[in-house]
Amino acid sequence: MKLTNKKIIICMVLCQAIIFGFASLGFAQLPDNNPAESPPTQAYTPIMFISGPQYVLASSTIQRRYITDLSPGASGNYTWCVYKKPNRGGSYTWLNHYYDTVFYTPGEYAVECSFTGTIANVYYSSSATTTVTVVSLSVTWEKYADNANLWDLTENGFGYGVFPGKTSYTDTETYRNCVKAVAHTTSAASGQTIYFRFFDVDDRSSSTVIDENGSAGDDNFGSDICNMTYATTDNDGNAEVTFSVGMQPGDNYKVYASFNSSSLQELTQAQVDANQIPPDIAESEVLTTFRKLWVEIDSMASVSITGAEKNFQEGTVTSISQNTPSQGKTTVNLDIKLEDEADRYESGFMLIDGQYYEIESNSNNLIRDSVVVDVLVPSSAVNKSFQIYDDDYTYLNGNISLQITLPFSADPNLISKIRSPFLDAYIYPISVPSAYIQNNVGFDRNSDIISSSKDLVSSDDFWTAYLLMSWQPDIDRDWDPIPEDSDGVLGMATDSGNKGAVYLAVIRELENYMAAIDFWAVCAHEIGHQGGANHEGSGLMATPYHRDYLSFDDESIFTLRTGTDF
Repeated sequence: MKLTNKKIIICMVLCQAIIFGFASLGFAQLPDNNPAESPPTQAYTPIMFISGPQYVLASSTIQRRYITDLSPGASGNYTWCVYKKPNRGGSYTWLNHYYDTVFYTPGEYAVECSFTGTIANVYYSSSATTTVTVVSLSVTWEKYADNANLWDLTENGFGYGVFPGKTSYTDTETYRNCVKAVAHTTSAASGQTIYFRFFDVDDRSSSTVIDENGSAGDDNFGSDICNMTYATTDNDGNAEVTFSVGMQPGDNYKVYASFNSSSLQELTQAQVDANQIPPDIAESEVLTTFRKLWVEIDSMASVSITGAEKNFQEGTVTSISQNTPSQGKTTVNLDIKLEDEADRYESGFMLIDGQYYEIESNSNNLIRDSVVVDVLVPSSAVNKSFQIYDDDYTYLNGNISLQITLPFSADPNLISKIRSPFLDAYIYPISVPSAYIQNNVGFDRNSDIISSSKDLVSSDDFWTAYLLMSWQPDIDRDWDPIPEDSDGVLGMATDSGNKGAVYLAVIRELENYMAAIDFWAVCAHEIGHQGGANHEGSGLMATPYHRDYLSFDDESIFTLRTGTDF
């Protein structure tokens, strides 16, 4: 597409001595074949300057059709000359005559037209002069009022982006979706009427899933536009009108401007699609709608060490069975029922009387449970207190520590990493102000999605997403024990209510069994769900997680771009 288009316009300004229409221009009129006779009392106009002012682009030159109109039936010799002003009289700068093609730079010109010949068997010899002003015309997008919503992307050939949503959660202004289309001319064109027309231009995507009609325009997902309006140039030669963009990300527009309302009215979508713009019409850069997505990332507080949500258990050893269930192993019987399902503590460890024992398995009985460790436990352990930890913990030199900790400390580049795939859908994730971020949400060892701490509610002009950095999901999907046929639940999210959670403990466990997980991609995946994208297809929304799929596929992009709210 042609993104920058500055064109030259010809402005015909009539000399005071010339009267338009069919009135007399004071031309000499002589009877046919008798040039000596006096002119008849009834004047006739064999040459008329087109009433105006009229404007054309310099690329079409000062042509006869923009200057004169011969009367019907004229037969004879027609000539025209163009002179560069301000030279006048004998000091004219003669530029051309007859049908020569000349390209003119901005300035003022005198055009003299003459006709010698017959009309209806009557002989005429006539001439007239008018002034032509050549001015430049271009049209640009500019910000409206105090909006800071225009994003200059011209350096990478993208035109301009516009963010039509609220600038903050408390913003009450209603004109954030407004931009100005400004026509720029030379000062010589002040006080003139310029006409504007807006078109939906072809989507930048080459995918037929996203852009069903191929290279044609009129494919925005928002409301249709093809309206025309006008404004008068000011003392600086500029004229401006207001345009309201649609709210759907990726919708794009161009504005076309001309002094000639008829030419602009006749401009078709097909001409715009083929970039076949008439020479008397100026064309803007592309303007594309982007939507900001305000992302709130909260975190659970520190892992509990007391109360119902603490992440380990303790009690007393009631008995032991050495070499059970096999040689070299010990079954340790406890006085408590272990929480959650069987083998939750697999790969974890027990501490008995200051000694460390790695856990192979644990039971899930109705009242009291037992643990199998991989060494022989001495009988002196009976009636001793114990603590039991799952594999979220490590034990080194007498020190017990979590493999990951809460509250979550985000990578300062997390949002910019999340942003990358969303830009394909013209969505621009941004972090909410720090006042909305909570890092002390109550710890829940096995949670689904907790949204009670979410501060912001999404609306059609303020899109939000929410993630809670959590410990692990419900007991059936928390990777305690390590499943044989599951890829683990790294996060969960719902489109309804825009809420999601990322499970740090599960991500940590999975990294022990597969290549490192791109944490930002997990976050982007769960935010994608909140925008309506699902697990169908490939790409970033596919399940199970695959680190080679770090961008959205076409189906997901289509869903994100067509949603009316997030």
